[in-house]
Amino acid sequence: MSQRVAVECLKIGKEWVAEKVHTLEKNRELVWNAVKSMKGTVKTCGAFYFLIKLPEGVKDMDAVTYLATKWNVLVIPCNSTGVEGYLRVSYGNLRYEDCQKAAEALKQGLESIQRGKWLK
Repeated sequence: MSQRVAVECLKIGKEWVAEKVHTLEKNRELVWNAVKSMKGTVKTCGAFYFLIKLPEGVKDMDAVTYLATKWNVLVIPCNSTGVEGYLRVSYGNLRYEDCQKAAEALKQGLESIQRGKWLK
C-alpha cells in the first residue's frame, strides 16, 4: 500500500509533497515548543512523534488518562512498547489549526503534571 501511495505522490508532483512536508515541519515546531520543557524529552529525527519523559513516579497510563479527560489530548503510553515513564506524542496527522490547539492543551497538561498539581 505504501508503494502505491508513493507512486501517486510522484504523479501528483513535488508541490503536493512539499506542501505536506511544510505542514509537518510547522506542526513539529509547535509540538516541540509545547513539550521541550519536560526534562529528558527525546526530540526524534525522521519520525512524526516525540518521546516525553514523565516526572519520577508518574505512571504512563495515569498521565494518558489525565491528558485525555482534562485536556482532550490523546497520547500513547510508551509502556506499551516496553519503555516505562514516557509518552509518545504524534503530530503527523493533524491539520495545522488543530495542531495549534492540541499543542497548547498538551503544554498546559504537561506543565500541570510537572508541577504535581494534576492529581489534586
